[in-house]
Amino acid sequence: MTAKPEVRCGCRKHAITGLSCSRCGKPICPDCSRNAPVGMFCRACASNSSGSLLEATSGALLVAAAAGGVAAIFGGWLVNSIHLGLFFDLVIAFGYGTALGEIILRVTGRKRGMKMEVLAGALPVIGLLTMHFMSLPAEFVIQHGVFGSILNPFSICTAGVAAAGAVNRVRFL
Repeated sequence: MTAKPEVRCGCRKHAITGLSCSRCGKPICPDCSRNAPVGMFCRACASNSSGSLLEATSGALLVAAAAGGVAAIFGGWLVNSIHLGLFFDLVIAFGYGTALGEIILRVTGRKRGMKMEVLAGALPVIGLLTMHFMSLPAEFVIQHGVFGSILNPFSICTAGVAAAGAVNRVRFL
């Protein structure tokens, strides 16, 4: 029989161990390990600072912006077309934001992080306010101005609820 070579801890080189991190596979000793729902993590994986889920590349952001922009414009038109009352309009806006967040997640391979949350929060606001402005009659826009016609309390509240739904979906996968 051949003897197994000694495996030493990645953090403390003097500790012999048989444990490894459940996420990255680095050898860890019991003193360096952190409890996790799926086993033991090393310190770097437990702090979640270098997770692959948070690494959204610029290419992934561009793809998410393009696909999310198309979906935001279409969804903004759809939400602005349906008026069922204040409560139901807000529920529809939250569903629109959640669906937009899911589209962004699926296009990028479930990448998350602050950049993805900002993108997910901005797209429904841009889609809703753009389509709200385009659905207004020209006389109304001339009379109230561009900002007066877009920035009414109801459209701001609807856009905020949609943005909250999108950010909620991206943040809490």
